[in-house]
Amino acid sequence: MGWFGGKKAPSNGTSNGARQEATTPQSPPQISREDKAKVDAAGGVPDMTALENLGEWSMLRNLELRLIGKSEPYTLVSTVLVAVNPLKETAKPDFKSFVDASWDPTRPHPNQLAELAYQRLQGGRAPDQSLVVSGESGAGKTETSKIVVKYLTQRGTASGAGDTQLAKRISAVSPVLESFGNAATMRNHNSSRFGRFVKLLFAPSGKKVVGGDDLLLAGGALETYLLEKSRVVRQGSGERNFHAFHMTLDQRPSRQLGDRKLLLDPSKHAHRSMPPYGQQMRAKAGLEHVPEYRACDQALEAIGFDAATKAAAWDLLGGIVSLADVVIKVKVDAASQEDVADVELDGACLRAAKLLGWDVSALSQILCERTVKMRSEEVTVKRTPGEAAGARDAACRWLYGALFEKLVVQCNEALDGGLAAKSTRFVGILDIFGYETLEENGLETLLINYANESLQQLFCDAIFAAELQLYEDEGILTEEDAKALAPPDSTATLQFLAGKGPPPGILRLLDAQCATGGTTTGKKTGQDERDSRFLGEVARVHKGNNSLANTKPKDRRYMFHVQHYAGVAGYTVVDDSQKEGHEGWVVTNLDQVPEGLAKLALTSTVSLVKGLEAVGQKASNENQNRRGSMGKPKTVASRFAASMSELTKVLEATDCGFCRCIKPTPKMVPNEFDGPYVAEQLRALGLVAEQL
Repeated sequence: MGWFGGKKAPSNGTSNGARQEATTPQSPPQISREDKAKVDAAGGVPDMTALENLGEWSMLRNLELRLIGKSEPYTLVSTVLVAVNPLKETAKPDFKSFVDASWDPTRPHPNQLAELAYQRLQGGRAPDQSLVVSGESGAGKTETSKIVVKYLTQRGTASGAGDTQLAKRISAVSPVLESFGNAATMRNHNSSRFGRFVKLLFAPSGKKVVGGDDLLLAGGALETYLLEKSRVVRQGSGERNFHAFHMTLDQRPSRQLGDRKLLLDPSKHAHRSMPPYGQQMRAKAGLEHVPEYRACDQALEAIGFDAATKAAAWDLLGGIVSLADVVIKVKVDAASQEDVADVELDGACLRAAKLLGWDVSALSQILCERTVKMRSEEVTVKRTPGEAAGARDAACRWLYGALFEKLVVQCNEALDGGLAAKSTRFVGILDIFGYETLEENGLETLLINYANESLQQLFCDAIFAAELQLYEDEGILTEEDAKALAPPDSTATLQFLAGKGPPPGILRLLDAQCATGGTTTGKKTGQDERDSRFLGEVARVHKGNNSLANTKPKDRRYMFHVQHYAGVAGYTVVDDSQKEGHEGWVVTNLDQVPEGLAKLALTSTVSLVKGLEAVGQKASNENQNRRGSMGKPKTVASRFAASMSELTKVLEATDCGFCRCIKPTPKMVPNEFDGPYVAEQLRALGLVAEQL
């Protein structure tokens, strides 16, 4: 049954199902003769509510005709914008043509959504505004968000009275975040590996206009979510590290690196965190659209980094690459006669220490030793080789995460317009993860899909439920039809993932294992047994739960499956392959900073690295005092769930607009439209219900 906004599709007696596994779709129902004639004659209609029967097939046909036949990537469904990534440059409309213009269903464009939000703020009676941009990786979320930000920035300075320097700083934020937060993946050459919510603040200029108050750009604010730090030391097959690493190794002028360029030259060294194939990816189609070093370096200056700080940031990246290259060797401890970790004080360890401004012996000590607090004393314990490798990778992740947080802080300082929050209104632009399934899905993927599930519910509540109620009130739909056309409801899945219970959601079950403390590595398996206990608890506590999808008996000791709205996804918890760099869910969830690393940062001769100590000390304190008021650990999952809850509250308090981004083909090439592939996305985005 296809539906959108209460428009009824032809019924053949099949009930609607809210959930469906992401498989190749069946042959879609045929478009009506009338709608086919209307769509074909127009080469695709700009607002699909003009179609008599708005279903999957008519929507697919319309989107394809507009994209391939007219190079028109944008189409409306009422006030929801569907943006199909053209994967090429398209004509840019005149900015002035949208200013003060009434809503026009014949001109679908992100600028029109932005103008609508601006005009609502002008009236003074509407709440703050938000635009949620969603879609899978490669669907064009980042580019669409940039179009909206650019338009609103121009809109707030168009009268000539706005802060043009502030506008330039706002424009500089995007290349910085893309460079340090995006990476080339198998699905998208410029994939955002974090979520962001940008608020653009506006204040009355004192001038009255037809719509109300003339509003000037007054500042901005930035929040980010769940940076994929694991990518720093490990990438999937055929993928690259964050763009910034490739910039510093491949693009940064050698005269700025001196002998450090030779030390890090990927043509002379096989860097563990920089797979060899990643160096050749730039020659492939698509990478011409990723950020470049020169643009990023200029953007860093625009947000307030001086020349020395910029140089230190690029050197810090080189230090992380070198630290990841450190080889952990094995030696026999003279006292215990057991194998312990050993690190040579030259080569990669020396390069890392040099670039980070640290004493090489102190760095080696942190990697090879840890301190255990006893009742009345502290005892130094030598790490095993596996523990040292874990500490090395954790140090790399912490350094990059702290640098990224520093950049976010700097961006917020650059966005600060100096006005009190109570005197401003905002338009928020949310560019956040779409639903995804990878070759192997871990905790980070589960959190991404949890966020997507939460935002899908917001979309259904804001659009479908309200619209359906309106049609019911007007007597257009019968009670039976209303039930058959009921919008999808993700409440049960959200409770299954993160609910307090009873029964507690699976993220809370994971937190419970983290609260046990210590490590419980099995002598035979080499795996953290807390991961196996967590997996067992998921199966036991949620037995019979419809959100816990079926897992084959042979796989149940490794993974579980979740029935998301967008489809079924499997999550691997226990990995017997023991790949280097692999960490279990409990360790990932705790995200512990290697002991003493923050203090070591404070000893750095590099001001930027020394400044990271404040970030590290906060995380270190959380490691030492991991328990909140209910005795539960402060974990990645609990913090992320809390941030999603706060974000949802903010969005619910605003007038929300929606842009649903579509990737036309998995090949990521222009002028192709894969109907079955797009149909999966239409269902995942809630634009059509279950296909018959």
